[in-house]
Amino acid sequence: MGVILYPPTIDWSWMKQRPQHLMDQFAQHGHTVFYFNKTGTAGQPVYEPIAPNLYLVHHTEYFLKELWPKMRPAQGTVYWTSWSRQLPRGRSDYGADFVIYDCVDDFPDWESDERQYIHTADAVVCTADGLEAKMTALASSKPVIQVPNGCDWDFFRKTMFLNRSVPLPGIPPSRGPKIGYIGAWAPWVDERIIQALGERIPEAQVIIVGPRLREDSLYYPPNVHFMGYQDYSKLPEIVPHLDVCIIPFHVNRITQSTNPIKVYEYLAAGKPVVSTDLPEVRKMVPHVSIAGDPDEFVRQVQAQLASPGRRQEQRSLYAQAFSWRNRYLTIQQHLTQWYPAFHASSAPLPTASPPFVQEIPLAHQTVNSYYAQTVFHSEPPWVGNMPAGEYRFVVKLDPSIIPAAAEKVYLEMDGTCRGEDGVVLNLGVSGESWSAATLSYEKLPAFTPIASVQANDRLQETFSFDVTPYAKSSRSLTFELSSPQPLVTRLSRPRLTCFVPTSEGGVLS
Repeated sequence: MGVILYPPTIDWSWMKQRPQHLMDQFAQHGHTVFYFNKTGTAGQPVYEPIAPNLYLVHHTEYFLKELWPKMRPAQGTVYWTSWSRQLPRGRSDYGADFVIYDCVDDFPDWESDERQYIHTADAVVCTADGLEAKMTALASSKPVIQVPNGCDWDFFRKTMFLNRSVPLPGIPPSRGPKIGYIGAWAPWVDERIIQALGERIPEAQVIIVGPRLREDSLYYPPNVHFMGYQDYSKLPEIVPHLDVCIIPFHVNRITQSTNPIKVYEYLAAGKPVVSTDLPEVRKMVPHVSIAGDPDEFVRQVQAQLASPGRRQEQRSLYAQAFSWRNRYLTIQQHLTQWYPAFHASSAPLPTASPPFVQEIPLAHQTVNSYYAQTVFHSEPPWVGNMPAGEYRFVVKLDPSIIPAAAEKVYLEMDGTCRGEDGVVLNLGVSGESWSAATLSYEKLPAFTPIASVQANDRLQETFSFDVTPYAKSSRSLTFELSSPQPLVTRLSRPRLTCFVPTSEGGVLS
């Protein structure tokens, strides 16, 4: 069977969504899957098995540069991405034979990337009518199909038979009904609906389950409760408490093409669902109720609360057709036609005895040309060349702290940068000695430039420099980080990342 690569977009363990579910299905059906985490994990191997045929990659840069060239099969590698900016990397960085763009959202700030890079995709999969129409026009020479979201039907079906014996953490006991929203508390959630439900159904508790991705100034009644992020595995303990489940989204450009995973999960659990008038949810009437404004939303929820348990079994059986397994089978049917080699048998991939990732934090010192004679001891690791002053920072490399067995050593730091800012990070090296007590911009040693990294070229949210030759030096060295951009970029966690070999080997089968 073929190999499928999913590049860093969302960490495997955070808010299990379409990418994790589909990659899990590919693995269950015999394909070898490498899922690349967005953030690295120290103390873990570069990659590790987390299920049969499914491997989690913790350090993308090392995997692709050092291990993947030795493991990659002659054919049958598919690159699957749901982030348009990642499209051109499919062949250039991952060496894939076939590239699929899984178009799941209509984000306005992704449109330029889609137009620029869609030609690098061999096929497009969409989740909604609006996205299919957009991609058909944009990629007229490519095969475009629609495969909406789905649900782990068995996982949510079982919640129908669980009781409410486990109290909801952080929620005060109440005999009244519970109205639940499970998902990110993001800008597309209509807070007016939440406020109206709390005020006009005071006997109920309104439970919000998910990470808070925005701040609110709106007052919420005391019966509105935010549980925050909850692991996917905890949902079966939460869902049985909910009497009505809601999708309270604003109707706008983004949500016009949103195919909410949560509606399938709610229905699989047999729950009554009330949603705003989203085109993709409207298709599911009469199994869901649609409301046009906050007042109608409240009335629809009240109507569902008045008939608890009604049509529970019908809703769950309706959702069974939308299982992730069925969604995968649809994709498989098309992928077999598009790229037959993906389903042909292939030899096991030899492992390269993945080394463990060991991080060594580094102390840094920031200097600023505006205060050229001032010694700063607690400034963050800033870089940038503003009119008011240039920021640089330095770190010392002491070879004695590096494990003797390390095969490679990277100097790394994290930084969230917008692609349009074009941030470039420059690295210099010096053998001159200096004292932290007296180091200022004026007293910086002389540095020799050795490398540059553009933010857009990073494979994760990390700037990585291979400093192995310098780490093997017998003397202490200093690295300087700077940037020519006329803006200040704040970096974090400067560190040495050492790759220490293990004794395990074998094949991936």
